[in-house]
Amino acid sequence: MAPGLWPDQRPDAALLLNRRGGRLTTRAVDQLIDELATDADLEDAVGRLPTDQ
Repeated sequence: MAPGLWPDQRPDAALLLNRRGGRLTTRAVDQLIDELATDADLEDAVGRLPTDQ
């Protein structure tokens, strides 16, 4: 067993899954984080909302 893995966990296991049970793409994760940040009225380091780019 590799260090930091739970018993029976595959080293390529995904943390975030899409609707079909597959891995989320980086684009989908970016979109999800942008939507959550907008909903929470969070701004990036430049002071704009993520969707204002």
